[in-house]
Amino acid sequence: MLCYVTNPGGEPSYWVIDSEGDVGEDSAIAIGPDDGVHISYYDYINGDLKYATFSSVGSPSLGPPIGLTATPGLGQVQLDWTAPMNDGGSEVDHYVVYQNGTAVTTVTNTTVVIDGLINGVSYDFAVAANNSLGEGPVSGTVSATPSAMPSPQYTVPGAPDQLNVTPGSGQVQLSWNEPASAGGASITGYVLYWSLNPHADFKSIPVQGTSFLHTGLQGGETYYYYVTAQNQVGEGEPSGQVNATLVNETMVPSEPTNLTAGVVGGDIKLTWDAPSDDGGSPVIEYTVYRGNDSANMTQVATVTDTTFVDTNVSEGVDHFYQVNAKNANGLGQSSSKVTASVGGTTGTSIPLEYVAVAGVGGAAVIGAAAVMLSRKRRAP
Repeated sequence: MLCYVTNPGGEPSYWVIDSEGDVGEDSAIAIGPDDGVHISYYDYINGDLKYATFSSVGSPSLGPPIGLTATPGLGQVQLDWTAPMNDGGSEVDHYVVYQNGTAVTTVTNTTVVIDGLINGVSYDFAVAANNSLGEGPVSGTVSATPSAMPSPQYTVPGAPDQLNVTPGSGQVQLSWNEPASAGGASITGYVLYWSLNPHADFKSIPVQGTSFLHTGLQGGETYYYYVTAQNQVGEGEPSGQVNATLVNETMVPSEPTNLTAGVVGGDIKLTWDAPSDDGGSPVIEYTVYRGNDSANMTQVATVTDTTFVDTNVSEGVDHFYQVNAKNANGLGQSSSKVTASVGGTTGTSIPLEYVAVAGVGGAAVIGAAAVMLSRKRRAP
């Protein structure tokens, strides 16, 4: 199609050139009266010299994403959409997600979860596609309100799996696996239950992680355990019950001695000496425990040498350590605890001050509670 004007600055009219053979003769490239370059031709029917230019009737452009949906959850909203029907001749490289009119994130696929939202508050969402031509028009707006109650897709966790116990002298080491199902949400912790009665009187201990050293127990007694997992919905199903009978103190190794902790680069290195008494059976391994305080220790390693380097430490945080030797009869007595902090201090082994506390069934237990004393010095 050619667009022509009969005089400079005039309103253009549309004409199909040579459709009837009545116009378009003697066409040429010419400079028009407006000093612009035009295709010129002489209209013999009307006796006019006319100047024509090409006029586009519209070119493809990037369209908006379509089919935007919003699915509310607990403190979050999931958005899903379909790519634009027209990409304007250039492939979409990402999408811009708008929340209440403000761009909050970009993604390369057609789904995203917007979290950190307030339950019970309504939010508006829209999405725009972007390609080499720039950002296209936004989609239609959808609204969603995160639920103040857990969304139906969230349930409590399943039961933790493979609860294992290793009895020792006055203590039991427990470990387990995460449940096969977390209920659609993240596991926030575990609850360990224990009792001297397999049918009643269970007491609970909150635990972070999948292992726990239960200390301050009475030799010769049988302890019963099970564990549950927790998520934001609540406490899940219990694991199977297990039991452990504490061994005689003379049958397991005594405590490892001379435990020290030092900072090596960004790691913490522990060294210790073998126990003076192996309980009548050779030491087969050492279990290393760590915690952010002296009362909550979690197993971090099992080694056969009398040294361990902890590479998973946080700068500026005091890390507490203890070591237990193990023989064929069970886990031995705990070493003294030491502390170390990456970022300027090293730990020094300080013996614990043991005190008598009320034991299970009213008997006195020595060493069940302790006060951690620590002394720090500047790292070389």
